[in-house]
Amino acid sequence: MPLRIRTGSATGTAVALALTLLAGISAGGPKILDYWKDPAWKGPALTNVYVVALRPSAERRRWWEDGFVAGLARYHVRATASYKKYRDAPPDTQQVIDEVQANGYDGVLISERLPDATTQKTTSTTQVITEKRSFTGNYSTLQSEVQESRTIENTLRSVLTQVWATGGGGRLLWTGTLRSDKDVSYDRVLKVASVELVDRFSKDGVLPPLPPKP
Repeated sequence: MPLRIRTGSATGTAVALALTLLAGISAGGPKILDYWKDPAWKGPALTNVYVVALRPSAERRRWWEDGFVAGLARYHVRATASYKKYRDAPPDTQQVIDEVQANGYDGVLISERLPDATTQKTTSTTQVITEKRSFTGNYSTLQSEVQESRTIENTLRSVLTQVWATGGGGRLLWTGTLRSDKDVSYDRVLKVASVELVDRFSKDGVLPPLPPKP
């Protein structure tokens, strides 16, 4: 399966990361939906991961990369954020390959913001009219009228995350889409990247188990 990454340029040009070029490299509330793991992969768990977040915003790119690095560190996995070296824009295909070859990464984590989707929901305001029956002292409903009907649009934000093993020519281990109708903030990104997604990787065998607390 080919790995595709998208540059952070304004054009958003897709760049294919040719896995054949990796041959011979060794050692090296949001909801998670549509996730998949390679059922044939038996390990070993990744221990040295290169992290690339594809975002047009340099600030949000750092949020996501730092979040993943912090989460991986909880599992005693060595992780490197790509912005530490490539500050102006995420590394392109060849630069990722060069980093893997130079530093012996056994895994590459790619996080990409997908185009937003819009959902619609129609709501109605209903007025209930009552009248008191004086001879009984009771209240009864005479009629119910719809006073207003409106359509509310929500923006659905999606983030695609892929984890690749670099050995043996490259292999997709895990892929999933995170969806939320809330805008991102630093705290939310940190929780999603460093806890929810990374914990999912460990449960699915991509990372080692969480080390016991001393």
